Amino acid sequence: MAWELINCEAQGFTMDDSRHYTVINYTKSGIVRCDIMMDQDICVKSYQGYFKDVRKYVIRFLEYAHISMEHAGYIAEELALADCLKGDYKQS
Repeated sequence: MAWELINCEAQGFTMDDSRHYTVINYTKSGIVRCDIMMDQDICVKSYQGYFKDVRKYVIRFLEYAHISMEHAGYIAEELALADCLKGDYKQS
């Protein structure tokens, strides 16, 4: 495949119908926690560890929960942000 530069314009977000969302906390030195939630604030699964490890576990789980690639990519981005900010960061 030949190299090609593609200029990307803004695109809207397409929500999937998984009914899942995450709550992400930076807990202590280098550790993030990601709670995967469903309707009515029910926690389905929680992962805690270094950002790079948590991201891999969460993506594997989301694959089985039928989360769209776009939604999974967003969650990975938010985990990275929690790791970079290293403070009282909470995403939900």
